[in-house]
Amino acid sequence: MTPRPFIRVFRRTLAVALGLWASARLPAETGESEPPRSEITDDTVQPAVAEAPIETTTPDALDAALAALRARGFAAERERLARPLIEAAVRAFDPMGTVIIEGETPDAPKIETSESDAAGVELEELPRKLWRVRATAIEKGTGEHLLKKLEEAGNAGAVGIVLDLRAASGNSVAEAARIAERFAAPGAPLFEYRDPAGRVLESFSAASDPRNRIPLPPTVVLIGSETRGAAEVLAAALEHARGVITAGRPAAGDPLLRETISAGNGLFLHLATRRLVIPNGETYDAFHRLAPRWPLPANSPPLPPEKDDNGDTLDRRKTLAEEAEHRALRDRVRGDGDLRAAADLLLGLSAIKKVK
Repeated sequence: MTPRPFIRVFRRTLAVALGLWASARLPAETGESEPPRSEITDDTVQPAVAEAPIETTTPDALDAALAALRARGFAAERERLARPLIEAAVRAFDPMGTVIIEGETPDAPKIETSESDAAGVELEELPRKLWRVRATAIEKGTGEHLLKKLEEAGNAGAVGIVLDLRAASGNSVAEAARIAERFAAPGAPLFEYRDPAGRVLESFSAASDPRNRIPLPPTVVLIGSETRGAAEVLAAALEHARGVITAGRPAAGDPLLRETISAGNGLFLHLATRRLVIPNGETYDAFHRLAPRWPLPANSPPLPPEKDDNGDTLDRRKTLAEEAEHRALRDRVRGDGDLRAAADLLLGLSAIKKVK
């Protein structure tokens, strides 16, 4: 937890920086002699309130520092200092936060959207009764389509499902909740958003009606550094769902937490203003991103050649159905270490179930 005095110092520093910014713009634009001061609180931009001044963050102290720098030949003008101060204050609350000047293009990750519900989801039948459901965007309509694919795999007798979210994003929190509901008990809480003070902003729970759905087989959710937006929300909601395990590498750290706040005078602050909380209390915010329960290496070792009992390489002309399926699966996952690991886990769980 950030110490309260430290936060107050940053608030005052930001207030001074915003004042510098305004003073650099307003006199030329509006003729005002006294630019308005403002400061950042925990959740919004509000007019400044009277507080005991801190000597090192007063405009006079900053002016003196600038004058000393100018005396040494530095181009230390007010407008050159204002933005770095604001950026430092914003990043104290969000390492990925940015400052945007009106007319600039924000340098923020783009959340991809799909043109239709079908465009964001595809189903692939893998050998040995495994199925892969790959999503690229969690948008309006995607939930219905993805759920149909899951039901199709379940009805086909799948022994395991790989839900591939490694390249997925999206903007629909409601669709993420709709998909997560399929893996939850009736009426169970799914996730909620809270503001910096801990107040609940949005809350999502599963419907109380089980809708006579067939149980889904064990599912591995693959995530990675490109998993963001609503897809990251979905992965977090499934993190501790029954019969599900997340695997891969940490997500992008952007589960729809950020918004752009106007600070006036053509200045905008883009930063996390809420946090994502799942039922077990785990919280994902600007400083804590989703990490999979089963971390996988970035580069998996190559598959070794198969050997038979006599030490010779297996004859690929063999036609036994089980061997053919096994070879087909190895060939399919050979260039995808994450998918290979997920397939191995699901087949192992299937074998254990048969023994029981």
